[in-house]
Amino acid sequence: MSKKYEYNKKWRLKHPLKRYAGKKRYYQKTMNALNSGAPWTTDEIKLVIEHKISDSELSSMLGRSVISIQKIRWKYKNLIALEEDKKDGDNQNGKA
Repeated sequence: MSKKYEYNKKWRLKHPLKRYAGKKRYYQKTMNALNSGAPWTTDEIKLVIEHKISDSELSSMLGRSVISIQKIRWKYKNLIALEEDKKDGDNQNGKA
């Protein structure tokens, strides 16, 4: 492992509160989003899954929180992976 990695690992263990304070500040920037609780449109989901724009830019563009963007991306990427696995399993069993 590199020296920088070792140093960062030690620092994170020694200063856990500083590390989490930074994360908390990042997520609180967009906590009270305009479209909070509104259903996601297919266009919004496509933008999130493509991931061509950073989450903070998407957040201000869509009026959603960064956390909700990350959760919806995780949800749909896992659904897509499950469907692909299911198709692969069907193809291997002789089903089309």
